[in-house]
Amino acid sequence: MILVIISSSIMYLFFQATVDIHHTIRSNNDPHPTILQKHDNSTLKTFNSLHLDNSTIQFYSDKSVIFLGMVHNSAPTLPHILQQLNEISCIFKNTFFVFFESNSVDNTNKLLHDWSMNNTLKYCHKSIHTEYKYPNNIYKKIVSGDAMFGKQFEHGTPSRVARFVAYRNMLLQESQLYASSITTDYIMIIDLDIYHIDFGAFLLELKEFPYDIMCSNGVDKFDSYRDTFASVELNHNWIFRPYYNTKYHHKYYRPPWRYKRLQSDLQVAMPRTGQRYERMQSCFGGLAAYKMTIGRLKNIGCRYLRNEDVQNMYTKLQRIANQTDQTEPEPFKSSEFEWLGHINQLIAWSNGMGPVFNEKWGSEVELCEHLSFHYCLNYRGNTTIAIAKNAKLYYAPLTDEKPDYENKRGNKRRSKLIKRQTQFVFSSKDIPK
Repeated sequence: MILVIISSSIMYLFFQATVDIHHTIRSNNDPHPTILQKHDNSTLKTFNSLHLDNSTIQFYSDKSVIFLGMVHNSAPTLPHILQQLNEISCIFKNTFFVFFESNSVDNTNKLLHDWSMNNTLKYCHKSIHTEYKYPNNIYKKIVSGDAMFGKQFEHGTPSRVARFVAYRNMLLQESQLYASSITTDYIMIIDLDIYHIDFGAFLLELKEFPYDIMCSNGVDKFDSYRDTFASVELNHNWIFRPYYNTKYHHKYYRPPWRYKRLQSDLQVAMPRTGQRYERMQSCFGGLAAYKMTIGRLKNIGCRYLRNEDVQNMYTKLQRIANQTDQTEPEPFKSSEFEWLGHINQLIAWSNGMGPVFNEKWGSEVELCEHLSFHYCLNYRGNTTIAIAKNAKLYYAPLTDEKPDYENKRGNKRRSKLIKRQTQFVFSSKDIPK
């Protein structure tokens, strides 16, 4: 009897060791604590809980996706978002998650690590009316804490955007560790501090999306477009701080004291062409899908930049452009100079108007980190980007309250401004020199 128990124990330990070897992958010389857990889902039956038709499920069943996300102090809403991601992982052939948790003081860190260790397959459900391949792999990796950013943060706590630049670049680097070993059809960048994602609509829109990068239509509690900070139109008009100049007496211009009204008008009207897909230079909305492999993104070589980075790169290219007496001058890239020039112009325009907003740790002067990343992809990688109007993401539950811009005459004014802003297009003369 004792021998049977000992033999059983040895077999159990051997089995667990084998599982750990084959189902857990860690990068060599990993400088920070990570978890990358693989779950075998070949034995579970699933049904479709995303309200997708059979053809859409079949479309994604042979595709792979990697999610890169970050989160901070989001314990109240995080379980629901993780549940949604569990369901999504059942649709794709292979799903990879790499998430960063930034020094949360609530239960966020524990929720993420518990989720990473749980078997996701219990959330995979088989549709009665469809036949599709079971997912092959589900990997989860959690990275926690700011310790890895020691040198970058050694001069004190940087601004919100400066930290986000460091976090998002770290996530890109983490994903690129697997560029040679895994192939992805989509890279999805997600912020996990949100309320709900209409993943059914998102996947339906992505299936027919004609461009390279699809942004969610992220809305606030009033169902108005929220992420103006990351949104730049094709004419380089930044929705968060739109160009305007009082020396032109155009009917669409506002005097300086009504500048905030112009901002809110644009926010209400976005996406303002009324099209299914709103073409942009940059957008995000809480979730964006990049139709490319990790290898392609790595080869393009774009990363998130701070204002200082953009200005230094632009200054260097200006010096290269002015080289006239060198025998072998450094090659000048006109497209690189162009997109850096656009961002540099936005920086100058924004700096002239003061801090973009005030945070509890100080004023924020940086542009949104997504702007430089997307401009780089557009010009280096020849990518196209658009907002999918029907792919709704909710930052908060919708409310019956009326926003500030809606008063006694609010509905009439709102309908007029939407019509007006839909037709209004900024011209080059609007951009300050």
